[in-house]
Amino acid sequence: MNSDIIRSGILASRNEITALLSEMIGIPSPTGKEAEMGRWLAQWLDRTGFQVNTFDIDPEKLAKRYPESFYRFSHPYENRPNVVGVLPGKGNGRSLMLNFHLDVVDVDRSLWTRDPWKAGIEDGLLYGRGSCDMKGGAAAMLYAVKSIIESGAGLKGDLIVSGVIEEEGPGNGILALQEKGIRADACVIPEPTDMKLCTALTGGAYLIVTVKGSGAHSTMMWEGVNALEKAGVVVRGIEKWRDLRKSTMIDPRYSHAPDVAASSPVVNMMRADNGNIGRIPGRAQVWTRAAVMPGEDPKRIADAMQEVILSVTDTDPWLAKERPEFSWIILGGRSYPAEISETHESVKLFRDSIRAVAGNAAEPVGFVSPADMQQLLNIDPRTPTFMFGPGSIRQAHTEDEYVPVDQVVKTSAILADFILRWCGVE
Repeated sequence: MNSDIIRSGILASRNEITALLSEMIGIPSPTGKEAEMGRWLAQWLDRTGFQVNTFDIDPEKLAKRYPESFYRFSHPYENRPNVVGVLPGKGNGRSLMLNFHLDVVDVDRSLWTRDPWKAGIEDGLLYGRGSCDMKGGAAAMLYAVKSIIESGAGLKGDLIVSGVIEEEGPGNGILALQEKGIRADACVIPEPTDMKLCTALTGGAYLIVTVKGSGAHSTMMWEGVNALEKAGVVVRGIEKWRDLRKSTMIDPRYSHAPDVAASSPVVNMMRADNGNIGRIPGRAQVWTRAAVMPGEDPKRIADAMQEVILSVTDTDPWLAKERPEFSWIILGGRSYPAEISETHESVKLFRDSIRAVAGNAAEPVGFVSPADMQQLLNIDPRTPTFMFGPGSIRQAHTEDEYVPVDQVVKTSAILADFILRWCGVE
């Protein structure tokens, strides 16, 4: 079967691909509520000819096998299955896994100007929660698979399609996949990379800083020490860390995001003493994250960031006496950065597929966010993995999220071309 015919057919199937993506967006699947999306995928794979297996996460097994990587999230694990479909190859070919996450981040409807769970197209952009992260990539992937099967092409290598839960969290879905021993000779994850081939991604060490104050009646603030105000000193320490990182960290793969190493936002600052408006806060917390670049050790980054924050807080007489408490969360898979060699055969072949469809140089770049690629590269059983998909990470998790339809269609054609190259055709 000529791959040119399959690619051309996909490029001419804009309406069908759009309909598939719209159907997926119409199934709300915020983290913790992925079950319906999982059922949909299992049925789709079964109709398409895959051998389908679904299984719930077993947190006790994961905690025992991966004590440094498993982090229990806030949702129950019953009736939230991972879904895996296998299309057995004819033999003598390389296996390939195509992976996507079933969950999306939840929405605040009051911040959207349209229905987040109903796809809408305007000026070539398809709107809806998950359109970018990452149902757009998933639709491209599924349509590529469907096109190959309907063409009658017999793949030599096994093709695995997996949909996992809880990627928008600690990544326990992909970890459960690995606990089952599921791996392949290569894997592609169609995260929103803006159609750039991502061979590296950052990790992250997560930090909660607890600041002690001294409570007092709010009408007599001079009698206490306001922990929230002292938490502001911690924030200045975080700002100092960011300034240092901007001036010292350069990675050419991140020239498109030069400040990624300094990405340590204050994501939460709150009182932590169960008080109310009538009482000066006696305890407060600051939540942040230290970006960990490829080649860096998250534990060393955590130590360095903590030292910088303390260099600021120690100048405050109160905080020098009542030093802040640092609680770091460093996960074995998600906190560590990851990268695949640009000389790996799968990467080289995928670049050929990009050239065949898009005609560009397909230079590898780095991804700015943690993703399931990290576990697959960092944790046994390991699978060589890279990412390529439609949409920009800038649109992920935003209100009025969208993905360019043209990118979804081209990504589907590129993925189909790569599947044929990698798995081989009988």
